Amino acid sequence: MRVLTQQATTMQATMKGKEPKPSTFQIWKLAARPHTLTASVAPVFVGYALTLRLIQHHPVLCGDVDETNNNHTCNNNDASASLLPMTIQFAAFAGLIQISTNLHNDYADFVKGADTDKRVGQARATQKGWLTPYETVGDVYYV
Repeated sequence: MRVLTQQATTMQATMKGKEPKPSTFQIWKLAARPHTLTASVAPVFVGYALTLRLIQHHPVLCGDVDETNNNHTCNNNDASASLLPMTIQFAAFAGLIQISTNLHNDYADFVKGADTDKRVGQARATQKGWLTPYETVGDVYYV
């Protein structure tokens, strides 16, 4: 582990100074990669929509059913209101897992040497020297 830490520190020192350092908020925003959050949050809301659809069209799942004229639709409009807070909590949790995974990926790629100057794509905070490997991995556990 000490060798990896020394290697990471050496690589970080050689990469410093190539780009101006952004603000602390920008660094953490870049490290969290918010553009990837749709991959984790979208399935939660799709599940919410499918659950509402299922509740509306299956009277067994609905507490208040209109039986007139064999119409088996729910009269219960509270399903949406009661499921929404839980859905938002699940979406927030999924987003935090995604952010933690992104931070760990940033750390692991840097330590194993995958993030170098030749890397193509969005800048990585640890690769650029804006965050130390210890800051990055520490925040994985914090998130």
